[in-house]
Amino acid sequence: MKFRIHLCLQIIVCFAALQNAIAAEEWELVKDGDGVAVYESRWEGYSENQYKGVSVVEQPIEVIAAVLSDIASYPEWFYRCTEARKLKDNETSVLDFQLYIVINVPWPFDDRHGIFHAQTTVEPVSEKIVINSAARAEFDIPPREDYIRITNSTQRWILEKLTLQTTRITFINQTGSSGSMSAFITNLGSQATVYQSLINMRSVAGRPRYEKLGAELKDRFN
Repeated sequence: MKFRIHLCLQIIVCFAALQNAIAAEEWELVKDGDGVAVYESRWEGYSENQYKGVSVVEQPIEVIAAVLSDIASYPEWFYRCTEARKLKDNETSVLDFQLYIVINVPWPFDDRHGIFHAQTTVEPVSEKIVINSAARAEFDIPPREDYIRITNSTQRWILEKLTLQTTRITFINQTGSSGSMSAFITNLGSQATVYQSLINMRSVAGRPRYEKLGAELKDRFN
């Protein structure tokens, strides 16, 4: 019980720091194409930068939420993700859970894997959904040869309902270097993750199963 309380306090502090950093930094447009704008800013206290991608898609907000909730499908659209699964034993609720992911990293670097704690906030008044996730170094996972543990990564998804059929998606990625990877290479990967994941998400969101899953989510939270 004490561990759970301590963990919750750590997560609250982490997400509060993320929100303050995002609000305080000035964002510079570094890439704009295929309906996705990517911005870069300093990540306070780190040599790496943080990246923000923004895209408006012709899909209802509940459909985009359905894509994000379908953890097993992440390898189909999340940039360089080859494996993803929800950890059922550590699931508090549909809005608060942990997931395990594996990221393929180009040679000569080792692939990455880690556990993220995800928390979702549904804001009915502002018609917004916010999903915060952070890598958790304290949770045990079986070691894998030639894999490096992700311990310093925080991500935020913000879904904003513009119309019944239109959603603005904002994806913010803060990821620190690990292993022998330099900050420069990490920045390239973080920027590509934001940009390509948003493009890929748009393509999979039109699949019929997400319309059905989105309707189920909408009924659950209405």
